[in-house]
Parts: sequence; C-alpha cells; structure tokens
Amino acid sequence: MFPTMTTPAMTAASIRRARRRYLTGSAGDLFYRAALFLIAASRSPKHELDLAESLAVLLQTWNLQFYRFRGGFKEADFQAIRALLKNHGDELERLKARKLDSLRENEKVGLGNLFHDFEMVLWPVGAAKALHLLAPNLFPLWDQTIANKAYGIRLKRIGLNADNYLQLMTMTAGQVRALGGWDAIGGNPLKAIDEFNYAVHTRGWII
Repeated sequence: MFPTMTTPAMTAASIRRARRRYLTGSAGDLFYRAALFLIAASRSPKHELDLAESLAVLLQTWNLQFYRFRGGFKEADFQAIRALLKNHGDELERLKARKLDSLRENEKVGLGNLFHDFEMVLWPVGAAKALHLLAPNLFPLWDQTIANKAYGIRLKRIGLNADNYLQLMTMTAGQVRALGGWDAIGGNPLKAIDEFNYAVHTRGWII
C-alpha cells in the first residue's frame, strides 16, 4: 500500500520550493510579469494602450478559457471592461498601492461591492485576476480549485461570491502574518502564496 500524500505546510521554505517548481513547470510567470509591466506602462500618458485596452489584452491571455467557452473575446467584452474601469477608476487609483495587511474592517463592504461589479463581467476567477493586476499587493488570486482545496471556499453562482472573496482576503492576510509579515519571504507574498497554492492544489506537484 502506498503512503497517503499529505499537503505540505505553508512555510517560508515550502514557499521557496513551490516558487522553483512553478518557474520550471509553468509559463505563468512570464505572463504575470508581462501583465504587470503592461498595466504599469498603460498608466503613462505616452503609452499607446490605455488601461482598459491593456487589461483586455492581458485577460485574453491570462483568462483564455473563460473567453473560449463564451465564443471568444468580443467588442462587448471590451466595452464592459472599459465601463468597469470608468465606474471604479477613482477607487482603483486609491487602492493600487495598498497592501493587504493594511486592510481595515470598515473597508470590506466597499471592496465587496467592487468585487461584485467585476465578477458580473469577468466571473469570480477573472475578477480576482483583474483586480490583482490593478492592485497586486491588495487583491489575492484564486481559482476554483484553490478556493475549495486551500481555503474550504465553494464558489457560488455568478454575482454571489463577494463574501467568499472577502473571506479569502482575510485568510490570506492571516497567512502573510503567519509567514512572518509582508517582507519576510521577499517580493509580493500574495503572488508567492498563489504559486504555492497553484503548485500544491491546482497541479498537485510534489514540492
């Protein structure tokens, strides 16, 4: 009989191991770095693509399956993204440099409303991806498998997952504290935690 494989504890050491495995087993880091570069560049007045255009390009790469099952990315999808950014532009501008460990309890209702609006356009996984790209130190990443296996969160119908995402934010903030704080593992701990979750829960890699 083979021994039962247990989920590794999330520690600074296992985070580093997951990072190495992620870099050798996935092209996701290239897409991620390109995404952050394009988003940052789009905020420059001299950039040829504005923020809505940049985010639309990135979501077609990073959220490919979502659009594939909807018959491809259409002009209506682009206009919906542009409307989101217009309606929440001021709020997103205030949030873009915030860190998750600075989140206050009285901000959660507003963030839940923000997630809900993005979810109605991009669905729950796409909403988290888009918000993370727009404020990468504040909004964690997830997918359905990570939500379920790593956090015990079962995604609901579209439009009903804001509370689930706020729960994820709270639990992720606790993980950052448990790892020793924001600067303990280097880089962005939200991305590091996502790499760990992706390696362990989404791909089932041995780290």
